[in-house]
Parts: sequence; structure tokens; C-alpha cells
Amino acid sequence: MRDRLDEFSERTTDSLAGFLEVETPIDAPHPGRASAKPFTTHHNALDMELFLRIAPELYLKRLVVGGFGRYSRSIATSGTRASLHATTLNYTMIEFYEAYRDYRYMMDLTEQMFRETAKAVLATQRCSTRPYHHLAQPFDRLTITQSIHKYQPGASATNSSTTAPS
Repeated sequence: MRDRLDEFSERTTDSLAGFLEVETPIDAPHPGRASAKPFTTHHNALDMELFLRIAPELYLKRLVVGGFGRYSRSIATSGTRASLHATTLNYTMIEFYEAYRDYRYMMDLTEQMFRETAKAVLATQRCSTRPYHHLAQPFDRLTITQSIHKYQPGASATNSSTTAPS
């Protein structure tokens, strides 16, 4: 099922919305401008020092400036979650950008992509999460505050269980 999901997600951004799929480098010849200490490595074949990219969107912003108004990229990621039972996480992220569109358009497009992917991969739009979600129904459009009130009634910003760890 993972192969079908990856294959369809790539086809979705290409065909459903006409996006151009791009790849961007993970290593850069110069450190990023962020305040984090850059991870460095040496590329033996090129005999040059490289830095792990901290801000991946910089290359993507160059595409907009260069006239590419609709593009996407898939990023295969894996890692280990530190928990009681160590779990290897493998997942694919898809980023897509379109110049001159607002967040409402992008939310509509995201909903459509979820529906089309579920139909192609699972042959249903009903997801077996708790509670069950039926993707044919419109997604909730909530602010952060509305979401907290809906899914964590009684929680408040001062409640330590709902605030971000420091």
C-alpha cells in the first residue's frame, strides 16, 4: 500500500493540479542564514565543504522569482521516535506552492488531494481513525482557538497540558 500511496501522491500533484515536481539539494555550498550552528561535511569527489540546508524553502522561493508559479516536491523522510518502544518512522512529505493564490484555495486543493488519494489507494473515502472520518464531507475550517474549544473542551492557554513545552 505504501508504494501505491507514494506513486499516487506524485501523480496527484502532476495531473490533478498541473504542478511541476522539482527536487532541491539537501546540501548547500554555503551555510544558511539561520542562527543554528550548521552541520558540515566534506564532499570527497568534489573536494569541497558542504553544509546541511537549514531553510529548505529558499530554493523554492527562487523558482517563483524565476517564473515557475506552480510546483511541488516530495521528500522521503525516515527517523526514529524516542519513546517507550523505539519506532522507525518512514513517511513522505509533499510540499506544493502556487503563486498568487490564497490559503482558502490551498485548503480546497488539499482536501481534493486527500479525497482523490483515498479513492485511489484505499478505494474508499472513509478513514478508519478514531473517530471515523469521511473525506467526502467538507473538512472543518477552524481557527486554533476554535479547534482547542472543539477538541479539548475545558482547556485553556494557561493550562500546562495544552501549552507547548518550553
